[in-house]
Amino acid sequence: MTVESHYLRDFQRHKPPSFDGGMVDPIAAENWLEAIETTFHFMNSPPKYEVHCGTCMLKGEAHFWWKGAQKTIVPQGEFITWCQFKDAYLHKYYPITARVKLQTAFLALKQGDRSVEEYDLEFNRLSRFSLAYVRFEELKSERFIASLREELRGNVASQSSFVYTKAF
Repeated sequence: MTVESHYLRDFQRHKPPSFDGGMVDPIAAENWLEAIETTFHFMNSPPKYEVHCGTCMLKGEAHFWWKGAQKTIVPQGEFITWCQFKDAYLHKYYPITARVKLQTAFLALKQGDRSVEEYDLEFNRLSRFSLAYVRFEELKSERFIASLREELRGNVASQSSFVYTKAF
């Protein structure tokens, strides 16, 4: 058994998800990438095996896309890094236009008729697309409060120590 086969077998033991690339939404594409990278992290895999392991989980349309795309990334026979794969993958399945659209959706998000719990779920789902709000807890807390219905906003804002991650 080759070293590469050993890493592939170990990788597959972690049961990483597959990705078929057909009619997929950008969040699903990002989630797949995150799951694959998490598996690499737990395996402590050498970078030279990551592309082979990760792309073995591409199925259907995504598999055929990769067969063509890899030929355009580097000359035949040269080593493709995970960063090179990731750039091509994101360009195809999670383009900048989709990221901007999700960031805009987050910035426009209001509680509206949702319960606080429902609003919180959507707030969390979309907040990762606006890095400033992900990085700075105070900004995230302020954004959450500002987007609540007015009758709730005052009660939450009056809690001088409101921290979003501790509130839920």
